Amino acid sequence: MTDFEKYKENIMDYASKNLQKKGGSRIKPKYICPFCGSGSGPHKTAAFTIYPTSFNCFSCGKSGDLFDLVGEVEHLDKAAAIHRVKELYGDGTDMDEQKTIQAKPKAQIQSQNDYKETYAAFYQWATENALKGKYWQGRGFSIEDIKKYKLGEIPKDSIKALADKKTLAKLRITYINYHPSNYGVIPYGPTSFTLRDLDQKAYIKQQKSDTGIFHSENLYTDGPYCLVVEGEVDTLTIETAADLPCVGLGCKGNGQKLLDQLALKPTKKALFLLPDNDRLANGEPDKEKMQAMTNLCDDLKAKGINAVILNNTNWKYKDPNEYYQEKPDSFVEAMTKLCDQA
Repeated sequence: MTDFEKYKENIMDYASKNLQKKGGSRIKPKYICPFCGSGSGPHKTAAFTIYPTSFNCFSCGKSGDLFDLVGEVEHLDKAAAIHRVKELYGDGTDMDEQKTIQAKPKAQIQSQNDYKETYAAFYQWATENALKGKYWQGRGFSIEDIKKYKLGEIPKDSIKALADKKTLAKLRITYINYHPSNYGVIPYGPTSFTLRDLDQKAYIKQQKSDTGIFHSENLYTDGPYCLVVEGEVDTLTIETAADLPCVGLGCKGNGQKLLDQLALKPTKKALFLLPDNDRLANGEPDKEKMQAMTNLCDDLKAKGINAVILNNTNWKYKDPNEYYQEKPDSFVEAMTKLCDQA
């Protein structure tokens, strides 16, 4: 077996750390497709399947190996993707070859600069739409908040024009051209964001190379504690309305990302976990979500981190943002009380 074939065996490990899982089995897990978005938003069933040394999406037809996947997720050409794989899974014996690959041509550097400029221009355009729209202000965010966090909107009637200009392809969100809707934009970083389908009330996660825990920098600011919530909107609500440090997992299954973050860079803060008060269709509490938070709290404690689950079961609202929209005057008091009780 060649070295390149050995590298390909790491595809399941890479997918588990960089893609959002959506069904399948332990042997053949399925993820949201980074090419077409199958499994996210309107795409309820994921068709992107990982095999021992390859991947295949039964929705868009894309297939390949670890090098192809790394190139797509991290926006690298073939040579740079090879270098990145060796950086992640190599043993250091082929450093001379890595050095030759690492010397990127000017054309590639220019391409990466153009790529970042595309995202910057997109964020500015989307934020301008948000300032003219009603969605984000309706969720309780001020004009200053919208500008600060670059919250955006993609109007449904603008999607075709974005597709014609190849902007959707550059942003890796061509699938919204096939599912036109009004979308909200929440930036994670310079080249990654979350889309929210405002008509379907569903999220489409953009799993790019710099997507991690939302606002993870709050783990390391001054203060004795940091809140941990599931959603990005709740994170922003707690930051802007209650002026409290907060991070967002993105979804209930992202607890491992927080553990990985803290393994790389520990925090001295206590972590206050605030679960959503989601309920099932029959009115019963969503025990699965609560259990995910309980498991995360236990895992944090096992690593020596002071972690506590806040008791918000007496709230009449499913999450902090809903509470703030309904009773903004008492929201800050309620959040302060929860933290004090911890």
